[in-house]
Amino acid sequence: MTESLRRYRRFRRYLGRPTSLRQHLLRWLLPAYVLVGVLITALSWLNAADMVHSFMDGQMESFARLNEGADHASSLKAVDEKESGYSMLLWSPDGRLLDASEPGLPLFADLPTGHATVKHGKDQWLVYTLRSDSGVLQCLQRMSFRRHVIFEFSNKTLIYPLLLIPLSSYLIWLVIRASLRPLERVSEAAAAQDERNLSALPLTGVPDEIRPLVQSINSLLARLRQSFSAQQRFVHDAAHELRTPMAALKLQLQNLRAEIPEAGQARIDAMESGVQRAHRLVEQMLRLARGDAKTRRVSQPVSLENLLRESIAALMPLADARKIDLGCEIERDVVVQGQADELRSVIDNLIDNALRYSPQNGTVDLRLSRDKDGAACIEILDEGPGISGEHLPRVFDRFFRVLGTGVEGSGLGLAIAQGAALRQGAQIELHNRPGRGLVARLRFDPQAV
Repeated sequence: MTESLRRYRRFRRYLGRPTSLRQHLLRWLLPAYVLVGVLITALSWLNAADMVHSFMDGQMESFARLNEGADHASSLKAVDEKESGYSMLLWSPDGRLLDASEPGLPLFADLPTGHATVKHGKDQWLVYTLRSDSGVLQCLQRMSFRRHVIFEFSNKTLIYPLLLIPLSSYLIWLVIRASLRPLERVSEAAAAQDERNLSALPLTGVPDEIRPLVQSINSLLARLRQSFSAQQRFVHDAAHELRTPMAALKLQLQNLRAEIPEAGQARIDAMESGVQRAHRLVEQMLRLARGDAKTRRVSQPVSLENLLRESIAALMPLADARKIDLGCEIERDVVVQGQADELRSVIDNLIDNALRYSPQNGTVDLRLSRDKDGAACIEILDEGPGISGEHLPRVFDRFFRVLGTGVEGSGLGLAIAQGAALRQGAQIELHNRPGRGLVARLRFDPQAV
């Protein structure tokens, strides 16, 4: 029982778990087909051998009856030892050897009428004996000659089935591949789906056995589209509705400041700071909703040098307010394919983060260049606290913030920027600098350049 269990486990390990339906079908169909082909070939060989035996046994009998009554080997008809392998012996009625078609033949005088297989020394002989009143006539043939004839005949007969086995195996592989091609198209369509493209999977050419599964997936995708659409509408509507009261609050605080004595101005500042944070959160939620709702647009050539200079000019007041030295090193004529508005929002977000997290009187450096693969890269180096290794994988999650930095935020900025970058064929990478600070690297796909 234990040995049987081990064999079964070895068999299961040999089979393994197929990684694809094609492998599963080929793993079972091809060995079964080859096995059946080998069995048919073996049976065909046995049938061919039986045919040769029957034919040559009939020839031996025919030769013997044709020469019945002959009294000398020279008078034997239609016997060619070299071509047929037959030899003849003539015996008298009293058992004396009268003549032989060739010298050195074994003598089997006592055999009864009919076919017999007799061993003589190391050779086997096939003998047909015909007894009559005039004497005994025997037709002999070596077994080695018979086997040689069987081998040649079988080779000629079986060469085509043996050639057809690999050819038909290849045809089976082609049929399986063509049959599974609709599933590959469905898989490719499913792999192309993302949160902005949840279109139905194609049903053209899908086998009836798989069609219910694809229809169920399409039904799930339809529900997901409705869910994402409802979520986007809610975020957009909520953020849009909050903009008006936020603007009103800011205006009321500005009016109230003139009526509050100097001692209460600190509280007004705190209130304005809170309203400003809320206003920033609302704007980020609107940008997030717009980014999620965006569909693919036609890409156009965009000069990264121009975008970077525009972002620097727009954020220079923030750098001056924090007394930060904002420097840049720009390689000219770096152009990528994309949408300028989204790329600008990504660059603005990364520079804004660098300015807000760097200490006052610090330095933020910007670099625009191409790497060794020819991909366009924008690097932003700050002197902030950096990000711990345990938090780096999560900084692009929505609403995730690293606590204890002393910088206010909503945790949406990097999530929005990374989403926009991915839509433009780029990716944001964050690395801690040796000592202190962070490197934000925006790298474009080389094909986008």
